[in-house]
Amino acid sequence: MQIIEIILLSIALAVDCFVVSVSKGIQVRRFMRGSVFMAVCFGVFQALMPCITYFIGRQIYDLIAAYQPYIACALLVGIGFHVCVDALRKRGDVATGTGYPMVEVLAFSVATSIDALSAGVVLLAESLNDFLTDIVLIGMASLLLSLVGTAVGITMGKSLKINVQFIAGVILLALGLWQLV
Repeated sequence: MQIIEIILLSIALAVDCFVVSVSKGIQVRRFMRGSVFMAVCFGVFQALMPCITYFIGRQIYDLIAAYQPYIACALLVGIGFHVCVDALRKRGDVATGTGYPMVEVLAFSVATSIDALSAGVVLLAESLNDFLTDIVLIGMASLLLSLVGTAVGITMGKSLKINVQFIAGVILLALGLWQLV
């Protein structure tokens, strides 16, 4: 692949990470170590998924490919629904999230990176050196866009005077449903 193609692929794969990070930034409203942890997890998972396809082979991808949108949808809708219900229980107009629970971060990481399995198929023709460069770019794009998304979400969360936790949940629900489109 040409460098411009891998950069575009990296950005395309990182868009989900950006959206989830905006949602989480809106919810938490401050930059925490968890923000960086989530960004690193997103980058690592985005880089590892193409490795699964590249090294283990197309058979794994063929098994999961048909279910890929449904798995991502279920994870994102489940988390989004939980966030919305939690926000409605608090009934505060400025309810915020508590942080970055590890289970939630790992679920987000899987949900946002499952589409990167297909990138491994695209990269099968690459030499090992080119492939390693490609996955580093994919991981870095996801990490960086996640950090930017968190900053955008924090800014939005501080300026909104409504139940931002509920909005964050709705964003996650919409992203999950978008997986089926």
